[in-house]
Amino acid sequence: MLQKCVIAFFVAASMFASEAKSAHAPKLEGAWSGGGRVWLASDGKEYARCRASYNRRSKERYVVTAVCATPAVRVVQTASLRKVGDNRYRGTFLNREYGVSGTILVRVWGNRQTVRLASSSGWASLRLSRVLRH
Repeated sequence: MLQKCVIAFFVAASMFASEAKSAHAPKLEGAWSGGGRVWLASDGKEYARCRASYNRRSKERYVVTAVCATPAVRVVQTASLRKVGDNRYRGTFLNREYGVSGTILVRVWGNRQTVRLASSSGWASLRLSRVLRH
């Protein structure tokens, strides 16, 4: 009987710990903004400002739509992401206007995230912050 109580306690404790951990995990869903450097194979490097909106599709999958602008151009692109580790997401992005696709890696820390994009046309390194609603 004591053994069953101990097992039940450990099962309950592990479930509570799991729920507490997921409750404190940074959330990706919502609006983010920020910027960073973009390196284009044809034009060198520029600074880009971006706004991104993440929507959850399942427990570990998201779709993001981002609008980024440099002094020379404004682009809209979408990406599909899946969770690959604690606070890490990986996937592919597509810019339909320019016919560019590549890989994306997102790391989240609280209300901040870093985004790395890479394609045959160049790469980008961005830092975004959550857009807080008052």
